Amino acid sequence: MGGYLLPFRERLEFTFAWETPNHEDGPGVQTHVIVRFEKLVNGGTGMHFSQTGFLSVKSAISHTFGWNGTFDRLAEVLLEKITRQALELPPTETRTQISSLSDGSRPWAKCV
Repeated sequence: MGGYLLPFRERLEFTFAWETPNHEDGPGVQTHVIVRFEKLVNGGTGMHFSQTGFLSVKSAISHTFGWNGTFDRLAEVLLEKITRQALELPPTETRTQISSLSDGSRPWAKCV
């Protein structure tokens, strides 16, 4: 499977809204999401995520748990891909490949 080499973007900004009327803040509520990326010294990429515009604290907390669960799954997929790629590399390249792609931190969401 081939990949794409995309230009590095530092910021992604969009509105987020539920399509169904069962949102805890009510129908039609749009929130504002900002995702910022930064190049890390080790060659990896850091991600900072925020979402604003909720009508209740309960909704912000609920979305925080939802996004954190999503980021946990994303981390698992990326780790699996890195591990699979590392197994295909000669042993001398494996250690460098893995250490350059992970700084050991966990992605997290901040919803306010």
